[in-house]
Amino acid sequence: MRASSHLITFALVGVNVLIFILMGVSGVNLFEPDTQSLLKWGANYRPLSLEGEWWRLLTACFIHAGALHLLLNISGLLYIGLLLEPLLGRARYLMAYLLTGIIASLTSLAWHNVTVGVGASGAILGLFGVFLSMLISRLVEDAARKPLLISIATFVGLNLLFGMGGNIDNAAHVGGLISGLILGFAYYPALKTPGSARLRYRTLILPSAATLIIVVIGGLRIPDDIGTYEKKMKQFALLESKAQESLSAFKDFPRGAHRNSIEATGLECWDKNIKLLSEMKGLKLPFAVLPRIDVLSHYCALRKKYAVLVYKAIDEDTARYNDEISKCNEEIGAVLGELKE
Repeated sequence: MRASSHLITFALVGVNVLIFILMGVSGVNLFEPDTQSLLKWGANYRPLSLEGEWWRLLTACFIHAGALHLLLNISGLLYIGLLLEPLLGRARYLMAYLLTGIIASLTSLAWHNVTVGVGASGAILGLFGVFLSMLISRLVEDAARKPLLISIATFVGLNLLFGMGGNIDNAAHVGGLISGLILGFAYYPALKTPGSARLRYRTLILPSAATLIIVVIGGLRIPDDIGTYEKKMKQFALLESKAQESLSAFKDFPRGAHRNSIEATGLECWDKNIKLLSEMKGLKLPFAVLPRIDVLSHYCALRKKYAVLVYKAIDEDTARYNDEISKCNEEIGAVLGELKE
């Protein structure tokens, strides 16, 4: 076969490798890249992808979490690309990679609330899905169909099996594979009648439109509890800072309406934070986060108690609350230590 019949395959391999090299040049560890580096380069992550950074659904298909990850995916891409691209043609083949990769990323978002997803494997499984549909619908000659069907089914089965363990995003694999199967059957009329330009353009336009609709509707329906949690924690930090400022400012004002306002503001901030934490408990969050919310609730209660005691001590110009203030301060220190751990 001519090299030109595999142009898109080689181009996709080149883009994946080039991005990996650029990551290394920028200082990313090429064997064990950290999460922040992957996110910086466009990894798929629910709180970011669902909050306007939709491009991550696609960029994640070109980023890899280490040299071995890249090598395995490139091997799979070359294997299926050499078989599939000449049968589909460049445009349909490229579309299959991109569309199934996007659906794989969306499936990953729907399944995982905190996973950082990267890798071409979802798109590659999508290509395998397309080829499987062609084998099932007998678009490949009978002599080659059975051995290829066994080979492809074995590859797919092993990938899904291995994906059940470790840190492999099997949701993306399943999403890519199923969308690839559907796309392959959508290609069937045009592949069966290769001379029809009308069918060719339909199989290019309609799947793209369908994918866009799925992404928009699916994205709106996927809950972003982690994103909501992070937003509430930012509100928490702002209110905490405001409460602490109110406490510091209280002693600098004489008695009067303004002093009462400062006191009310400080206590109101802690009440709002307690309410925020209560709302967080209703979110679907990782199990490890829930105990932290309980500790923060205790922290807020202690901070509020401490503020009330300090307000009283300053307002009454008395030392009779000193022991309670000291004890409360020690408890706050202990809770802060627990939060750091």
